[in-house]
Amino acid sequence: MPVIHSSKRAVYLAPLTGFYNKAGQTFPEVSFIHGEVMPEPYKRLLVHHSDMTPTLQDFHQTPLTLEVLALDVEEPRLTREVILRREDSGDPVEFGAIQIRLDLLPDRISEPVRAARRPLGGILAEERFHHLSAPRGYFRAMADPLMARLL
Repeated sequence: MPVIHSSKRAVYLAPLTGFYNKAGQTFPEVSFIHGEVMPEPYKRLLVHHSDMTPTLQDFHQTPLTLEVLALDVEEPRLTREVILRREDSGDPVEFGAIQIRLDLLPDRISEPVRAARRPLGGILAEERFHHLSAPRGYFRAMADPLMARLL
């Protein structure tokens, strides 16, 4: 089983830890796990090369809406911390952070991404934009007060 070195751990967590740092909060302890040993249903939801949004929509059988908690644009990167919610009930289904390279996207996609009104996966699917999702690491964390409140 491959080992995830500490330098890569910092890169994987950068979008999340950056928001915690800006909020003056301590990032919770995490443990990295490998996709092949991830328990279900998390393995089915996380360990794949499909977009997260359509995968979660299929699992929950409802469209998802985007709640932006924090947004930071430092060209060419847009970093955002979000909650994806069920459209039918408003219940949260995911708390996440993502860093997006805007300069690698055509305007028809970068503009709605900048607007931050819809999940990235929904925009990519609607625009039929050919791409590859390639997760590089997985981790688990005990819900801290911030995550518990949000989810």
